Amino acid sequence: MIPKILACAAAGATTLLASGIALGRWSQTVVPQSAPISLCRAAAAPTTAGHSTALAVFEDSLAAPENGDGESRFEHCGKAIDALGSDSLPAAWRAAERLSSKPFRIQIRMALLKHWTALDPAAAAEAATALADDDERSFALSTVATAWLQKDFRTAAAWCARQPGLTLNTWELGRLFTQPDAQTPASALATAEALPAGTMRESLCSLAFRCLSQTDPAAALAYAKRQPAGVARESLLVEALSALARKDPAATRAQLDELPPEKRLIVIAAVATAAAACDPLEALPYLDQLPTGQLRMRAANSIVQAMLAEDPEVAVDFALTFPAGEMQRRLLATATNGFVRQNPAAALEWLDALPEGATKHLILQNAWWSIACDDQLDPQTVARFVLALPTDLPRANALGSVVERMAHANNATAAAWVQQLADSDLRESGLRALAGAWAPTDTAGAVVFAQRLPEVERVAFLLTLGQRQARAGVDDIATQTALLPAGAARDAFVRGAVGELQRTEPRLAANLVDAMNAGPEKLQAATGLLQSWSGENPVAAADWLRNRPGLAASAATCSAVTREWAQWDAESAAQWVANLPAGEGRTAAVETLVEKTTTTSPALAATWAAQLADPAQRSRKLATIATTWLRTDRVAASVWLARADLPPETVQALLAGRPVTGDDGEELVLLSPFVVDGYNWK
Repeated sequence: MIPKILACAAAGATTLLASGIALGRWSQTVVPQSAPISLCRAAAAPTTAGHSTALAVFEDSLAAPENGDGESRFEHCGKAIDALGSDSLPAAWRAAERLSSKPFRIQIRMALLKHWTALDPAAAAEAATALADDDERSFALSTVATAWLQKDFRTAAAWCARQPGLTLNTWELGRLFTQPDAQTPASALATAEALPAGTMRESLCSLAFRCLSQTDPAAALAYAKRQPAGVARESLLVEALSALARKDPAATRAQLDELPPEKRLIVIAAVATAAAACDPLEALPYLDQLPTGQLRMRAANSIVQAMLAEDPEVAVDFALTFPAGEMQRRLLATATNGFVRQNPAAALEWLDALPEGATKHLILQNAWWSIACDDQLDPQTVARFVLALPTDLPRANALGSVVERMAHANNATAAAWVQQLADSDLRESGLRALAGAWAPTDTAGAVVFAQRLPEVERVAFLLTLGQRQARAGVDDIATQTALLPAGAARDAFVRGAVGELQRTEPRLAANLVDAMNAGPEKLQAATGLLQSWSGENPVAAADWLRNRPGLAASAATCSAVTREWAQWDAESAAQWVANLPAGEGRTAAVETLVEKTTTTSPALAATWAAQLADPAQRSRKLATIATTWLRTDRVAASVWLARADLPPETVQALLAGRPVTGDDGEELVLLSPFVVDGYNWK
């Protein structure tokens, strides 16, 4: 409806949405809490003597510097708006026009219009209509219409009908008939019916009828029956009867013949749902009338929920009566999960007593996670349940939840329990969960425990410990690292922390990498850090790497920096690669630079591809670059090809669009217009 307005005001959207509530709060007059915003402002209208002072206060609030808290500034302006009289509002409107920030200007204008409409809706409407920007005018007219309809529905409705293309804020209008002194939906419906035919008449009639159905479904049904035969009448009958079903299912049943078969099913589903709330058995005959599909699903789900309140076991049995498939699965999930929430101990006891077989397995598939995560059950009891689950269920995931709860109660007890697990997958999951729960409370104790684990488990445990510790408290991570003895344990811990911090705190992560011993762990941590850091600040990442010769010689680290940098600034990345010392790092950086610039900067890619040492690799890359370049700039590519280090027959084949083959007869590059560097882009 107003895409441009929404785009430019994105930063202030929340404040704008809340402005109605906020402005109502600023009113100094005591009014009923449920009174509409416009009534609050009308009650607080200032005297004429204070108008000039109020306008000066408002203009001062607009000129006040932004203090970093946009909401506080808007509140300050809103209080000033509340004190303005109707004769000051035109000047205030012009003052708002001088605001340089469009989002803030829109916020202020909408607040002014809400207040203005409460005092003089016709003048507010005139100001909104005069706005030059189409989208802003649409937004302003909607604001006036919404506030005016709450104040004087009859006059506002007539005005709305004369505004072409006006759309209404239905969320705001949902409160139209909820105020103590508001007109009834029936009178609003009569007013809307008298409007000229058009979109606005349909919108207001629909709104009023929907509210009438909710408050007086019998009256809504009578109105629907008076309408001429057709699709519109049928839709009104469905809405009225569906609402009536919630209050009087029996009366609704007698009206079903008013509807064609397809529409009748919608109401039958509503009757079934309403009947289930009183007596699930009363709803069953209606359920039988519904064909397989969403309507039957919703009605059956209502019956299951009603049965849960009386007897959860009956609800489960009822769900199992449906044929195997998606509907049975959903109903069974509703029944079993509801059973667990209602009485987890009884649900677990009932599950244990079920005979082994397909039915029990089906129930477990829907209930296991609810039981595993239920904090009302003793963790040891849940742990025994998880260990007894069939092996085809994800027991490891469930076990992690249980171990975390054990550790929150007592780390040592949880550690002892995890260590006695024989299943390697379960033990691994338990150790990860234990490390996560242990990290915020006693990192030193967790490290001592880790020393007793086998090497593979120790590394995995400390890796997770570092991740969770970094997540729990960045300020403590350097201190915790310093307390660990140098070696594999500290390196694993640091690698986990670096993986967590590399995007948000790259400098801190870099300092942690420096504390690691040289080796595979440090190289892996540094590579991950550089990959992330280079995406945000490649210059800083490259400077850090350059001052660490041991890491700078690695193919992995140099390639990581180049890969990200070349995507955003290929020329700068190329200058950095040019200054790298000869070795594996520079070779990998060159290869990565060529790979990343082949399609975006073929001239640059060609320059660097010529430096590749391997002849076969060089020929393949040059041919690929030529293929891409010829499609985007044939003249420049042809000039380059004339000087390229390629056999004449290869150059001729490229220019002619024929497949290019190497010395061994293998095809070097496909010349399909959809294939670039080995990827098919069809």
